[in-house]
Amino acid sequence: MRTAGLFILVLLMSSCAISNKNSMANSPASMQDLHVPDGFNYENVTDVKVALQFQGRDFEDGPTATYKILGVDEKKARDLLVQGQISEKGKIETGMFIPLHFTDLVLQVRYGPRTYEMPLKKRPVIAQIIWMDYEGLF
Repeated sequence: MRTAGLFILVLLMSSCAISNKNSMANSPASMQDLHVPDGFNYENVTDVKVALQFQGRDFEDGPTATYKILGVDEKKARDLLVQGQISEKGKIETGMFIPLHFTDLVLQVRYGPRTYEMPLKKRPVIAQIIWMDYEGLF
């Protein structure tokens, strides 16, 4: 019985070695051997410039206003892309990288005790004037 178990173990180990050899034979030997379609640029992020101007609130005398821009994937999971403070003139000017798997962007603004939220269009330059009142962002 012990010999049969040892024989089966040796047989299993040799079958794994054979299947590994077969899978290695089909893989490229180097990066030059890869077959990549024309036009494929290997990018997984895109560079975005953001210029937002808030109106309807006085940022000079009011509480500190902060913002976050979140990426939203297909499963509606959110990840922080960039955060900071809105200038005293009510402006955000920044750049960020957006991973290509995000389908949507969300802007969150915290002003005093309230947090406002609105969607942003995903494009290379996000430039927008946003009206901010006591009900939200428009």
